[in-house]
Amino acid sequence: MKSNKLLKEYLNRNQHQRKRGRYYASEINAIRKGWKLPGDFFKPNEITENFDGILNGTMKEDFLAKIFTEMKIKCACGEKQTKYEIPVKAQEPVDDIVIVCKPDFEFKNEVWETKAPITYRDFSKIKESYKDQLECEFRATGKQVKLGYFVEGQIFPILLPYKPSDVRWRNIKKKLKEFHQEVIHSLPLDK
Repeated sequence: MKSNKLLKEYLNRNQHQRKRGRYYASEINAIRKGWKLPGDFFKPNEITENFDGILNGTMKEDFLAKIFTEMKIKCACGEKQTKYEIPVKAQEPVDDIVIVCKPDFEFKNEVWETKAPITYRDFSKIKESYKDQLECEFRATGKQVKLGYFVEGQIFPILLPYKPSDVRWRNIKKKLKEFHQEVIHSLPLDK
């Protein structure tokens, strides 16, 4: 078996069926930028590239979770990640919207969302495309959120604090409400 085929099958093995009104914090930036289209919302979100990069980050995240668990560090991570659902009131007659997020590492006073970018190399600042997800995690937990960059050759990520923004949060909710309306209008009548 070819390695790319195996990795692709592995990464795409647990596709969840999309539900109307449920959006993932990790996809908010793609929605706001127009990369995720309303008509494609219910189509499978198949991963077709960057298998090594995605799995590199997953392996580091899993190993760090194992270290925290074995060393009895109080942290919701690995298989024990907390799932949050943030309600966003929609305009009538549309049903309500929920943003779902699962921070990678949640401690008593802070949250880490980790990334292992392959091409992005400025580890001194938070990449713009990550900020919407970090904002959602702040709104869900009320804790200090830090972006953790996994760098080649290091187990612990480089941590950068995220500064919450009421303006960003308003823009996220506004765009999500608009997108949700478009998703509903793109549905066949039987959905």
